[in-house]
Amino acid sequence: MFNKLSSNQKGIIHTLPLLIIIAAVGIISFLLISSTLPLNGLFGELNPKPKSNAQMAPMEDQCKFFTAPGAVPAFCDVFNIKNPGGRAGDLDEVRWQYGRTNNFTNPPGQVFAWEPVTVNFCTQIKNNILPPNDSFICGQEFNEANHWMESMNDGGAYVWDSATIRQPFDFTNRTGVITFDLDAKTAGGHTWWPNVCVTDEVYSANEGAGAQPKNGFCINFGLNTGQPAGKTPTDSATVGLGGIDSVYIFNNWNISHHLVDAQGSTVGKYTTQADHANHMELRISKTNMEIWVSDKTDDHGMTFPNFRKIAILNGINLPITRGFVSFGQVHYNASKDGMSPHQTYHWHGVGFDGPVFPTLRGYDVLDSMVPDGGGAVNLGYFVDPQGLHKPGGQIIPSFTFNNVNLSAATSANLSVTMGWPWFDTADLAYRFNGGTWNIFPFPSQDPGATGEGNIANGHPMYLPVQVSDLKQGANTLELKLARGRMMSMANISLNIGPGDVLPLLGTYTSTPVNGTPMPSMSPIPSGSVMPSSTSQPTSTPSSCPKALLGDIDCDGRIGIFDYNILITNFGKTGTSIQGDLDKNGIVGIFDYNILIGNFGK
Repeated sequence: MFNKLSSNQKGIIHTLPLLIIIAAVGIISFLLISSTLPLNGLFGELNPKPKSNAQMAPMEDQCKFFTAPGAVPAFCDVFNIKNPGGRAGDLDEVRWQYGRTNNFTNPPGQVFAWEPVTVNFCTQIKNNILPPNDSFICGQEFNEANHWMESMNDGGAYVWDSATIRQPFDFTNRTGVITFDLDAKTAGGHTWWPNVCVTDEVYSANEGAGAQPKNGFCINFGLNTGQPAGKTPTDSATVGLGGIDSVYIFNNWNISHHLVDAQGSTVGKYTTQADHANHMELRISKTNMEIWVSDKTDDHGMTFPNFRKIAILNGINLPITRGFVSFGQVHYNASKDGMSPHQTYHWHGVGFDGPVFPTLRGYDVLDSMVPDGGGAVNLGYFVDPQGLHKPGGQIIPSFTFNNVNLSAATSANLSVTMGWPWFDTADLAYRFNGGTWNIFPFPSQDPGATGEGNIANGHPMYLPVQVSDLKQGANTLELKLARGRMMSMANISLNIGPGDVLPLLGTYTSTPVNGTPMPSMSPIPSGSVMPSSTSQPTSTPSSCPKALLGDIDCDGRIGIFDYNILITNFGKTGTSIQGDLDKNGIVGIFDYNILIGNFGK
């Protein structure tokens, strides 16, 4: 049969193997190419290569300044790297201070008890998560940009967390810009909402429940629009509306409340959806504030639609022009409004512009993590006249701050969340490295501490620390009560200011009846024995040779009982008043100095 073929036909047959080989090579080459460039069509997508972070979310990996083109970030965190191991979870505690606070406090057994939470770990659900793992970074595992998430379960109470940047934001004589991306969902003030604060100190503060700062402002993104998103941890599809409920300004603890809702219209509202960020920029000067927000992104941050100014405050007078920016969420018994008490917020590209100031060196005490039952844990500690305790009563001799760096240090303080159970207005004694005791009087002039219902809640405080009391390396901190029965505390951090970082900071002072200010730090000479109780011995005036030196209770020793009597009567006038050591008819600063000069004799 072969012999009957024409010469052309024979040529085709001879070349057929070569054509088959060429075709096979072409097919193989096509398949290799399709492994890196997905082909959609007859074959579908062949061996698709995972999209890179840049492909998925090119704009989430930066701090954006749409209202200030060309601005250079003074601070920017895009959460690329996880830093686990501290109180802040995955956040970098060199840059951030983290605090969790609520009103679940009834020492000695319960001190800031924290409920386990169901979290949205990017696209996964994880149950029964406890601190510090409720502050976490994920993204790259799911082919998206890394970002920071924080989750809370309110357990039927008022709870909040706060991540504060340890580098100051300065807007002196200018308009500064704070920028961030956030899925800003809310169901109103009886559920959960995000908030942003700028405060005079690095501490866990927000706008209510006794948690307000001394100076600064907070923006509450908790307007009840009636259209919430993210109603449960698994609700990722609902599209809602968000808005700003209020701006709170704090000036020496006095609060001014500014409503910024656009009178029920949609002008001041924006679309929201769980894990779909809104881009936000806050433009801040001493006298004006603008709040710019986009609708939710639907393309992983490649675009932020309808970015616009939704609120403006003119003619304000902010008490600070340099402060510390914090981000977090607040809950108030969401179940009562039919919402889940569990919520997770997603934060991207957090930063601000302006001059660059040194970052505070921060050293944090870990949460106590003592079980409270039902899966909850206690975060705090309590202090009584005997000293410092874990929940349940175990005595702790002291806290130790390791690897403290005092290079170029010019200022220092303790940042603490305090609570006063049973309306017990206690005074705290504290000292570093076995040195001089210092007294922090109950802040009677602070309505956040003294307001009814607030006194037992977590209240942000900062305690002044002398740099000379510290040393390079390990530092111990002892705590006792100088007066009162019990005090709860959490979120304890030592912050040290290198250079011109903390010059704006005021100090807490105690104001007596006649308005004469008392020193906020009252040193007690080293080696003094603190009492085991605050009851006062019976006075015996007939045998009191040191009465005019400060032995007010006439027990033969000038000590803490005498100090308490003088503090109680400070500012009073008249004759025969206990504490009037110089007999000039008033218990004042000269009497105070006499007692302190003879303390321990």
